[in-house]
Order: sequence, then structure tokens, then C-alpha cells
Amino acid sequence: LLALWRTVGAQADLQSGLRAAIEMLGSSLPVSVAAIRLLVPEHRAWETVALAGSGPTQGYAGVDHIAEGGAVGLPSTLHREPVLRVDPVAFGRLAPGLLPHAVAEPLVTAVICKEPQLTAVLLLAGLPGRVLSAAVRSRVEALVEPLGLALRHYVSQRDAAALREAAEADRMSLLGRLGRKDIAE
Repeated sequence: LLALWRTVGAQADLQSGLRAAIEMLGSSLPVSVAAIRLLVPEHRAWETVALAGSGPTQGYAGVDHIAEGGAVGLPSTLHREPVLRVDPVAFGRLAPGLLPHAVAEPLVTAVICKEPQLTAVLLLAGLPGRVLSAAVRSRVEALVEPLGLALRHYVSQRDAAALREAAEADRMSLLGRLGRKDIAE
């Protein structure tokens, strides 16, 4: 477990942290695709913010919107049981937008953040078997905390970058209204 924390923590970003964790657990947790999906409540959408794996990942990328009238948040089944093996069709009806629309194979879902301002899930595809064994559940649960921390860091960096961009846009707008190109003028 400590090695997993070190592996994820040594990475520069969320994408490489997910990739390193999946590679480290490769033989004991053989997944074809791993994706981290972040809830963006103000846009009523789930966004994929990190992808890893040796399988085809294009169906997992992007943003999936929550239909009008659909619940914005985690379904109650994931509140009760934070690690589940799910059928994408049935679970997709229960939690619209949480799973990418293009996904058709069974997935293991794990809640990695369920805070009021930060909700995210880890999706794992390609795990063998129809039932989630105790050993696989344990390995998936071991991923939750280090990836949750990496996700919090990713979100704080993204928010800081957005604030810097907004401040620069405000500065340029003010300078434009004053007829200047630089504050020193």
C-alpha cells in the first residue's frame, strides 16, 4: 500500500499517476482501461479527467451530460457500496452521465471523492470474472485514497490556472478601457 502511495505521489499529474498505479498493479489488477470521471455540477455533466490502460480508451474520453431531470451526484447504490461491478446499460439508466455513453462492457466503479464540492469515480474495464472477488475489491479500494488525493491536487491546480486566466483577462479588459497596453503607461 505504501508503494502505491509513493508511486502515485511521485507523478507530476493525475494522468501519469493513474497510469503508474495501473501499471504497478498490472498482474494483480489486470484492467484494459482505467478512467477517472469528475462531476461538474454547474454544467450537469461528468467529465473524464484521466485515462490509462492498454485497451481502447476513446470511448471513455470526454464529457457526458446529465439529462434534464436526472440526479446530479452519485446514485444511492454507490453511497451504500463505494466499489461495485456494474452493467453499463442498467447502471447508465440509474446514473445518467456517470458512465460514458459509448461504454458497453461491464465495469468496476469506485468512488474516489464524495465531498460536497468534489465528486469523482474510478472506472475499471476488462477485469475478468462476473463477480467482484474480495482480492480485487481490496486492490481497487487501495487505489481510492492515493488517486483521491491526486485528484484533489489536479482540481486545485486547474482552479488556480482558471483564476490566473480570469485575472489576466480582467487586467487586459481594464487596460483596453483605459486605452493602455501596459500598467506602467
